[in-house]
Amino acid sequence: MVVLPEEGYLLRIFIGESDKHEGKLLYEWLVLRARELGLAGATVLRGMMGFGAHSRLHTFKIERLSEDFRKYPKVESSLLG
Repeated sequence: MVVLPEEGYLLRIFIGESDKHEGKLLYEWLVLRARELGLAGATVLRGMMGFGAHSRLHTFKIERLSEDFRKYPKVESSLLG
């Protein structure tokens, strides 16, 4: 069992569901790499709706046509800084 410190860091990365790294789905690679590095945790979330810096609306209803849904890997650890 990992003992978590009181303070740590949160890293959020916004990627497409079909993005790849070295032939592997990027969100899978990120989670496995975080685990290899001994980080406190990693979670992949599917974004249903939102907008970014340019106020362009991203929604499941529109993006399901392209089947490239947004994924939001979240990595938490005190080892990142």
